[in-house]
Amino acid sequence: MSLSLNQIESTARKAVRGAGLCWGLAEDAGRAVSRLEMAGLPGMRWLVELLDSLDHQNPEVCRLECQNNIWHAANGVLSPLVAGPSLADWIYSPARIPGDAGRRLLGVVCPNILIGYTSIAVLLSASPFRLAWDQTRVAVAPDHLRISGPLEHSGASDVGLAAQQDADMSNQGAIRYSFKVAACEVDRCTLDVLESLAYRTYVEASESSRLSGAGAGLSDND
Repeated sequence: MSLSLNQIESTARKAVRGAGLCWGLAEDAGRAVSRLEMAGLPGMRWLVELLDSLDHQNPEVCRLECQNNIWHAANGVLSPLVAGPSLADWIYSPARIPGDAGRRLLGVVCPNILIGYTSIAVLLSASPFRLAWDQTRVAVAPDHLRISGPLEHSGASDVGLAAQQDADMSNQGAIRYSFKVAACEVDRCTLDVLESLAYRTYVEASESSRLSGAGAGLSDND
């Protein structure tokens, strides 16, 4: 199905909230997934893979612990939906010291989703960054990505993040992705999974919900 970026963001946001995370993290996730899709990457499918892999209602998954430059989850398995917003804040922080050694995130499941968060922060800060895990290298500039190595990923990996002077990659075989896509094709199966999670956020119709203002009123004309 063809979806606009607004529909992508809205569906992802509600699905993440339905999976158990708070609205704040869900809103950040929606923006990150939309940013991935804007570059022509399968952010929605990656989100389904992540939500299938981790129980985000488990508080141990959702507790980020930071020791110097190393970040990890309380149970050793880190979700990018939890680490991503903090990572973006660090990239964009005016207090970040030039030449900082960067950050290392341990045991990240579906680390490719971190590209979306990093991209948003790089767009705001105009400072290029590089992500690395296993055989994958991602250079993130405000208007494009350069990716070398496999993007499809199963299991957990340690991820390194650091600033760089030049976002271009000299690696032979690196593929460039530009942020130009205005509408995205999402397969029906992926959309069904996310919509089923999003459904959990809807208020069930009742007399009390109507009295409190849920649903359309007589003055609505859209």
